[in-house]
Amino acid sequence: MWFEHDPFDQLCFAYLLAHLVDCNLEQCKIELVQVDRFPGIKKFIGIGYLSQSPENLITLWQQRTNVSSEMMAFGARCWQAFTTDDPTELWMLSQGTSPLPLMQQAMLRMLKELPWTMNGLSLTEQLALEIIARDGPLDMTRAFHFLNTESESMSFLGDIMFLSAMRPLWQSEVAALEVVSLNIDAPPMLRQTVQITDTGRGLMMGQYNWLAICNPEHERWVGNIRISHGRKNWHWNPDNGKPEFGY
Repeated sequence: MWFEHDPFDQLCFAYLLAHLVDCNLEQCKIELVQVDRFPGIKKFIGIGYLSQSPENLITLWQQRTNVSSEMMAFGARCWQAFTTDDPTELWMLSQGTSPLPLMQQAMLRMLKELPWTMNGLSLTEQLALEIIARDGPLDMTRAFHFLNTESESMSFLGDIMFLSAMRPLWQSEVAALEVVSLNIDAPPMLRQTVQITDTGRGLMMGQYNWLAICNPEHERWVGNIRISHGRKNWHWNPDNGKPEFGY
């Protein structure tokens, strides 16, 4: 099995382990290739970036390890925790030592997609607003590029996933982003060019809570945790590095 270190791949890995742990694998040998860095690459995004040089893949293949029963059990626990409506267990699994430290780091990053206590935005939303405030107006292709190459420490979103996360920021009646030009014939990532609004700047400074001002119909999910307007939600508290319920 080949998996990158980011939350998307590690969730796929955890899902597989949650199923494999119940299988009879006595006659099977399961091996794993996963790394979060590679010699000569300053910002390592993923294994796919190495595929143009076969010798790089040979190097990774030589570093493969056996998947142990302890790894399977830990991965299964991570998947079970991710699919509950309470992030506490997933946070606990992200702490301390484990047989899968890259999965721990990925799960901790995923928890930061909960709304933050200071403004109700996910980490992805905050990073995007910072990029657009600095370099805007921008289309989503350029914003996505800057996110992956400069701001996001563990790139895990595809471009359309990123676009889906951004749309509510300009589609709400009280919006954090403003569409300054629109080309409906362009590909989705190039249709809107946006700039930050005063509300967006206020969110960045912690003056507003996004969940209190966004459109009521906007909702999103972090695993099995529903995040929506006008109710108490699970949040990420950056001051103590833990999820909290309320606000």
